[in-house]
Amino acid sequence: MYHWPTSTLPEVLPILTLRSSVIFPGSVTPITVGRAKSIALVRAVEAGDGLLGAVLQVDGSVEDPQPGDMHKVGTSARILKILEMPNGNLTVILSGLEKIEIGEYLSTQPYFKATVTPIQDTAPDPKSVEFSA
Repeated sequence: MYHWPTSTLPEVLPILTLRSSVIFPGSVTPITVGRAKSIALVRAVEAGDGLLGAVLQVDGSVEDPQPGDMHKVGTSARILKILEMPNGNLTVILSGLEKIEIGEYLSTQPYFKATVTPIQDTAPDPKSVEFSA
């Protein structure tokens, strides 16, 4: 049986808030980044190790979300490529790594940073009644 490698994520990640799309582990997803706070985050992450946490907002219409406006589960991701758009926005190609649980938000300026814990998916026992059903 294959065992996923143990996580090598740092305990604190910059958190990119997403309005309407979810990044899944193992997927490569383009997202559009337009808010000044999000653009600053992407630039800083690109200059560093390329890792961030991507978390969906509860309500995508909130323009300046606060920690309470975001879901508690997201996905760690690595920036693969950044494309500059003519309107000043960025299209960021993200590679989803693993599910994470957001702990405590440590800072909100110039962008969000929070403690994160990897969430390991569990496989059901094939001999269990629930699996048979």
